[in-house]
Amino acid sequence: MDRLPRTDTHGASDTAILDVRRSRILVADGDDGTLHSIAEALRREGYEVLESKSGVELMEYVVDYLLRPDRFAPDAIVTSLSLAGVSGLAILEGVRAFDGELPFFVTAAMGDRRAETARRLGASILYRPLDVDVLVALVQVAIRHRDAVHGASQGRRRAVATQPSLPPPCSRPSR
Repeated sequence: MDRLPRTDTHGASDTAILDVRRSRILVADGDDGTLHSIAEALRREGYEVLESKSGVELMEYVVDYLLRPDRFAPDAIVTSLSLAGVSGLAILEGVRAFDGELPFFVTAAMGDRRAETARRLGASILYRPLDVDVLVALVQVAIRHRDAVHGASQGRRRAVATQPSLPPPCSRPSR
């Protein structure tokens, strides 16, 4: 773990113990400015960020995660509900079918009814205009919580990949 100096918005600083070097965040937004600002804010905090401008591209990353968790496992996903090709809500539904605990953050326009569906599926909702600092703080808290419950990111990735299969069902003796 690394000790990273941190300064809050009021100028106070402390040293937080973080293991974010290897944490990977998928970020998808159709707006280049929003995508860039979210990705850069997360990178400043030490996260590895994979960017996507469309739902189709994000879906490709998610499929890689679901099929090969040993090689590719995000620690969180941040996406807009409105993406070209495949919606953020459809991505969330697919992820939740296989992983109910992956931190998932959805950005939405105020009044977008799909946000309530996303919330029921366990996503954190952030309404536009987006406060990127709040988003980064929420991502950090979610990853720390998940790691505290399930172990460090790398350990979780290996555990998912090497999880033993269930033993065969017991056979009943014939009478």
